[in-house]
Amino acid sequence: MFFVRGLVLSLFFFCPRVFGMPEPTISLITAVYNSADTVCASIDSALGQSYPHLELIVVDGGSTDGTVQLLKDYGDKIDKLISEKDKGLYDALNKGISKASGDIIGFMHADDQFQNQDVLKRVAAAFQESPVDAIYGDLVYVKRSDPDKVVRYWKGEDFGHADLALGWVPPHPTFYMKRGLYKKFGGFDLQYRISADYDLMLRYFGRHKISTRYIPEIMVRMRTGGTSNNSLSTIIDKLREDYKILRAHHIGGMTAVLMKRLRKIPQFFVSGEKVSGHCDPGDNIMSKPPLTAAEHRDQVPMSQELDSHRQTPETTDQDPACHESGQMRPSCQCRL
Repeated sequence: MFFVRGLVLSLFFFCPRVFGMPEPTISLITAVYNSADTVCASIDSALGQSYPHLELIVVDGGSTDGTVQLLKDYGDKIDKLISEKDKGLYDALNKGISKASGDIIGFMHADDQFQNQDVLKRVAAAFQESPVDAIYGDLVYVKRSDPDKVVRYWKGEDFGHADLALGWVPPHPTFYMKRGLYKKFGGFDLQYRISADYDLMLRYFGRHKISTRYIPEIMVRMRTGGTSNNSLSTIIDKLREDYKILRAHHIGGMTAVLMKRLRKIPQFFVSGEKVSGHCDPGDNIMSKPPLTAAEHRDQVPMSQELDSHRQTPETTDQDPACHESGQMRPSCQCRL
């Protein structure tokens, strides 16, 4: 009798989906500033996710290039929209965290997109299957002027605490953590202008020793040209911040800083075959300049035939499995 009760309790806590426990709501936060050329593609990528329990939060820093109007055109598809001056990216993300009401929090930068439409479904399943605090996965960098071109493959890899002193850190855009831990351990430290995400990772993984699970799959496609790598002076400032963060957390010093840079070298030598795969829905959604929200309204209604949103094979020479946010891209091709 005691054995049976113990077995049932174990299943209840470690296999919650067996007992029909509710699927977690994921709060996805996008910080944006003057990104009218890319933000619609990122928002479309989020809205195109097959996982239904999504809270989409967009924090705009007071854009002046038309970004705000593009975001307003989405209406209530964006659950929470904030547009006001801020102190930069990390301040905007902190605002998003404070507004989030989901069980899990993740981030989607205005230049990034999901690898396919089932990424969040996979994230939710991982939390339901494992009693962990956070999950992370893999990320690919794509050329900004040619988003079909993969230039770097960042594998998250399984985590060991000793790895932190050897420069290991998970790809932050693939990092999802329980919302309560942000309230408990704090968000981004604004004293760090470039490396606040690195500080956050070391604080959670090193000091607080959160439990994690690694998903060995590409989750996010990121365009190159981020703030931390856009000039030599910025790279030097980042190295200084990284060193200061490592010392503050008593994890390492200059060796860890250098190893953190050296670990990136193999990421540039991954062959295309190693990052390619079958044509999943949502793949290669960066291959066409994004439609604006107004243009989406002019597209064929989603209620039409062919699975509500796909063009017929006769009207395009591409695989109809390629689509974005419910609408087929004329040049969508599964090359990745």
